[in-house]
Amino acid sequence: MAYFISAFGNPVVALPAAAVLTLLLFHARHVRVAINYVTAIVGLFISAAILKIISRSLGESFVGTPWHLSIGAPSGHASLSTIVYGGAAAILLHAAGRLGAAGAFLLFLILLSGIAVTRITLGTHTPMDVVTGIILGMIFVVPVAIAAARETWDVRPLNAVVVVVGMMLVAFVANVSGLRITSDIVF
Repeated sequence: MAYFISAFGNPVVALPAAAVLTLLLFHARHVRVAINYVTAIVGLFISAAILKIISRSLGESFVGTPWHLSIGAPSGHASLSTIVYGGAAAILLHAAGRLGAAGAFLLFLILLSGIAVTRITLGTHTPMDVVTGIILGMIFVVPVAIAAARETWDVRPLNAVVVVVGMMLVAFVANVSGLRITSDIVF
């Protein structure tokens, strides 16, 4: 079960979920928010790759300290799920009614928490790796939230249920497919 939950942060699972939201944003003519969301995800990938290179070059420098980072830091699963699902929650906060946004936020918070905990319990990352990944992801959620806040949503608001069900359905299908482009160690 831990592998199943953790896999929701794998690019093969999270990116199709992000594609659903992106397509719904384009369909509802919220192009700026869609482009901002995609740009944030791409920026996260680049930043995570750079940080992983730095982490590997540091080697075991922080072993045994409170800042114990593994050579795989930051957690790619934690950072990707933060921008994909956290970004979706930030968008829905402005794009959907309060009840829908609250439900989406709660679901995505539970999912992100599950991914973070399973990365640690599976022994793939240290707690600091996961915290670093979440912080990195949150850095990229901020511009998405700002773009969503500046958008005029009264023209064609997004239906939170459609967004959440669409994202989770696509992610679930990708997850049960078993296809992975990265190992648990790489991302």
